[in-house]
Amino acid sequence: MSVVHDAAHHGLLGTVILIRVTAASAELAETAERVMVHEIDRLQRVFSIYDPSSELNRWRRGELDDPGGELTAVLAAASSWFEASQGTFHPASRVLTDRWRAAEAAGAEPNGRSWLP
Repeated sequence: MSVVHDAAHHGLLGTVILIRVTAASAELAETAERVMVHEIDRLQRVFSIYDPSSELNRWRRGELDDPGGELTAVLAAASSWFEASQGTFHPASRVLTDRWRAAEAAGAEPNGRSWLP
């Protein structure tokens, strides 16, 4: 017989995460939940664009000369997709989107090179 364990976690990834685990026992289900939450939290500390202390943000500010293996792999993949797509995929596209949205809210298009990152 299996046990279904449901849990809600607030504040992970800036939202509510709902986790459902089916396991042989309540103890196994709760352990699996803890492992998942720990991993999500760990990845958030590496990749969050909202947390100024994340590894990604520290790297972006030039505070890390040698990012960890996971961040290095993601940066390499982003670079590879940028090249393979001939620039269609751009890892800094959010910067451009934010600038265009701000200009739209102000009722004007970005002019000159002000829209470039």
